[in-house]
Amino acid sequence: MNIGAQPRTVKAGTVLGQLESFTVDSPPATVVEPRSLPRSAYPPVIGRSVPVRTRATTPVPEFVDELISRVDDAVPESMVNGLRSLLMRYQDVFSQSEND
Repeated sequence: MNIGAQPRTVKAGTVLGQLESFTVDSPPATVVEPRSLPRSAYPPVIGRSVPVRTRATTPVPEFVDELISRVDDAVPESMVNGLRSLLMRYQDVFSQSEND
């Protein structure tokens, strides 16, 4: 993990960490299917004012939609909106695909 401000180059084959095996003791209690949210909820505005012009033109990255779709239905909408806002605000620090 690079915690510095400057980019670092890592050569192919460099070991970055050690993987350890594990065993699951019991199956998960429930399986929750992804849900979709109405498009009117995008993008959220929580704790700050964003001009309507900005809200209407700011595209929502695909990875944000994917992550939000996995939030359990029991989570309050205000928390889901908070998560969406966090993902949008700091999208540059989140992995957006398996290849980045």
